[in-house]
Amino acid sequence: MLASAAGGAFVALKVAAGTEIGEMIVQRKIQDRVSEKISRIRATQGDILELAVLESVLTFEQEDDWKNVPAGLGKSVSRAEIPAVFRFFVKISEPISVSAEERNGEILCTVIAPKLQPVLPVAFDTSRIAWMRDIAHLLEWEKLYGFSRDSKEAKQMALELHAARIFDNIEWCDYTAFNEKYRPEVLKK
Repeated sequence: MLASAAGGAFVALKVAAGTEIGEMIVQRKIQDRVSEKISRIRATQGDILELAVLESVLTFEQEDDWKNVPAGLGKSVSRAEIPAVFRFFVKISEPISVSAEERNGEILCTVIAPKLQPVLPVAFDTSRIAWMRDIAHLLEWEKLYGFSRDSKEAKQMALELHAARIFDNIEWCDYTAFNEKYRPEVLKK
């Protein structure tokens, strides 16, 4: 009750000072992005049904951006990289047309085969999901370059650095090196 009274008083003071109500409302912007990097395409060496396999890594990214929050939560990015396997086949029950003709002393062979179809659903290897959050980057950074004695201390330090949003602080001694490695898009702004 005391907190809501204090909050009401804060809003009343801001309005009295000429602050727009819209500027005081907490805003949160969430962006989702999906990208894909193909790691391998290979033929299945003559298997009658399955003709091709495409191995890929799908990247799902969520950006959570808070605006007008007094605590200064800022932006947080979560990223998951998931290996996926796409398989393709043809139905052998469908007709296959083969024709051959001679042109200029060479034999031209034409094959009209059934349409290549994907096997659904896509196979995701959930045992190899790579979660990347700012905290995971900070933990890795702390283990590589920090002064923590053990993993528990490294995790505690990473949590403290994350709570301080150290990766957004341009005065942090590792700001450029950390962001070049983990968040290069930040340095492009």
